[in-house]
Parts: sequence; C-alpha cells; structure tokens
Amino acid sequence: MPRSASDARPTRTAHNAVVTRIEPFLDALRPLLDEQSAHGARIFGSHARGTAAPESDIDVIIVAPTERSFVDRFRDYLPAILAAGAGVDMFVYTPDEFERMQPAAWGGGRVIPTTIRKQPEGIRGST
Repeated sequence: MPRSASDARPTRTAHNAVVTRIEPFLDALRPLLDEQSAHGARIFGSHARGTAAPESDIDVIIVAPTERSFVDRFRDYLPAILAAGAGVDMFVYTPDEFERMQPAAWGGGRVIPTTIRKQPEGIRGST
C-alpha cells in the first residue's frame, strides 16, 4: 500500500504506456484546434500532474468559438478522441463562457504550447 501520493506514481513502463497513448491524441488534436480557430487547450487531471496510469482517461479543456450546443461540441474533435485509444473527458467552452468561469478552477493544468493562438485570461499555465 502506498504511503504517499509520490509512492503511487506510475512505474517507468506504465509512464511509457501513458506517453504512447497521449501523443497520438495531441498529434490529432493540434490540427483540429487550428481548423476550429481555437484560442487554446489545456490538459488537466492526472496527465497534467504526471500521475496518469495506463487506464487513466485524458482530461482536456478547449476554448474555441462554436455555435454547437455544449453536449455536441466534442464532435469537432472526434478524430482526436478516437486517436487516443482511451477515455477522453473533453470540455469545449466558447471564449465568453471561459472568461466568465473562475480561472482558479483550472489551476495546475498544462497548456499545450503549439495550440495557443492567444491566451484568454485564465488559460495561462506552465508548460
């Protein structure tokens, strides 16, 4: 039984499996973000903390203009979701919606650097 959160970190083999899975997702996501004129994207959760296990899902927030309803917005990014080969929790917000949200709610996330066009307030983070 792990004594602390650091004891529960994935092994090197598990880490390699996680990296192998997230890279195809990011590679597929980047051009879709360009197509959708996304302002940015942020990975959060266990992948951002470096504690993801092979069975961990990928958590991502996308800030992009859209006319779709909230529950249908993922459809613009479906090729990336399918490329992940794992569960993806994707939240797509318009810039106005994101601006109205509490930036502190997304603290600790990792910005995907190549996808940032401009950074609305609250989307800044460490890479």
